[in-house]
Amino acid sequence: MNQKNQFYNFWQKIVDNKKSSIVLLLAILIPCIGKGVLVMSEERSLETGIVAFFHNYSPSFIMSISKILAIIFSTKCCIVILLVLSIISYFIKRNWRITLTQLVISLLPMVYIFAIKFIVHRPRPFIGVKVKLPPDPSFPSGHTAAAVAICAMILMILYVSNKSLLKLGLIISIVVVVIVALSRLVVAAHFPTDVITSAIMYPILVMYNLDFFKNSSFINRKILKR
Repeated sequence: MNQKNQFYNFWQKIVDNKKSSIVLLLAILIPCIGKGVLVMSEERSLETGIVAFFHNYSPSFIMSISKILAIIFSTKCCIVILLVLSIISYFIKRNWRITLTQLVISLLPMVYIFAIKFIVHRPRPFIGVKVKLPPDPSFPSGHTAAAVAICAMILMILYVSNKSLLKLGLIISIVVVVIVALSRLVVAAHFPTDVITSAIMYPILVMYNLDFFKNSSFINRKILKR
């Protein structure tokens, strides 16, 4: 009974928290928006036109860079980069609990992104050219989400190791995410709403997770040992 009460109190805190309510509302709205753009023909035509513009009028060197970014921020490479960053984090603080927490905060929103992908199941753009596209659904963008996840991990490492570089790191992170998002349009792999959704929703989820971990007495006591 005591465990039930603890769970109820824990859930009640989340529900009563305004920030939690807003994030929960956004998390519910995102798949609704995704389903909405599936049936809106005018929206689909507009976005297809934007993708065609980026793909057809980007210089060849931009196309080449975009293809390289597609490899770097693929799911497999993202996992490898995060593991390397985890090793760096551990050697900086020599605390596996902090490293594990950073990794969970960075990666947990990816579960949500891929869940929405298969809930919405939006087809990739088709602009009448031969483009090799990933097999998974289009909405939201996994590559843009991967860019945010990597940048979030780097920023958390900077936070515990050298806070003076945090502002510069944040500016560079924003630039990187924007470039990766645009690169997905250049290679005609995503619609604009795909990349915008990941670029906005993923940082919100990361910040919420970070706040939750900081304020959770259980995590601070049992995991971080504070």
